[in-house]
Formats: sequence, structure tokens, C-alpha cells
Amino acid sequence: MSTFCLIKREEMESFLLGQGFTLMQLPNTGELVYGKLFKNGQHSISMRIYTSIAMNGVSRPKGEDAIRLVLLYKYENEINSLFSETIKRITTWKKNLQKHINNAPKHLKICPKCGFPMTIRIGKENKFWGCATWKYTKCNATMQLSPEDQKL
Repeated sequence: MSTFCLIKREEMESFLLGQGFTLMQLPNTGELVYGKLFKNGQHSISMRIYTSIAMNGVSRPKGEDAIRLVLLYKYENEINSLFSETIKRITTWKKNLQKHINNAPKHLKICPKCGFPMTIRIGKENKFWGCATWKYTKCNATMQLSPEDQKL
């Protein structure tokens, strides 16, 4: 069984700043958030790490939160979530978070119809790739998941 651990701000910063993340100043956020941009085709995707470390640098108590990795993109002046993953605050958090950081781009595809990012959607019977502009009714392109994608 894994053991919960408190994570210090300095430990998190050392881990993330060395990988190109920067501390973000986000309104209405009670925790430290780090972010960086990467390209998905012609679009920039924001990868954010919500740390569960309060603004004063103290890790939240057990049961109050986990580390979250979120992929976002901007469309029509609105920030949209493409993917979110939770990482438990246990002794292996660095290894687990690194795995999710490395694998995060695999959760995105380029829409063959409009060129915007696609994301995994859950239908009535299965998962599939759907254009991220779907909620704006701009594009309704879908693709089947490959056997490898089914593991995501």
C-alpha cells in the first residue's frame, strides 16, 4: 500500500521548473499552479499542474486534494479542457507525475476535418476521438480509437 506524503513547495518547484514549467498567477486559485505550452499541430496547448500546495507553500492535508494535470487550449477567447488526470500524493508522486507529463501529448490528436485538437470522448457504447470544437458546433468530426488509444 502506498503512503501519503506532504509535498513541499521547494520540492515541487525543483521538479517542475527544471522541465520548463513556470509558476502561474491565476485568479480564484487557492493552490500553486505551474504551466507550460507545447504545440499540437498548429495550436498551442497549455499543460497545467495543480499542485495541492496552498499559496503559502504548505501542502494540503491528506484527503483534501491530489495533484492534477490538465491540458487546455483557447478557442474563441474561451479556455477549454481537453484532458485531466489525477496523481495521488504518495511517496512515488514524482515518478507518477513524470509519467503523466510524458504521456499527456498522447491524449491529443489533430482533427482531419478542421485542424483543431481532438480529445477522447465517451459515447453511449464506447470511447472515440471527437473534435474539441464540437461544443461550438463548428466541427463534428470523430475518429475511432486505435487499440493503443483504448489504454488512455
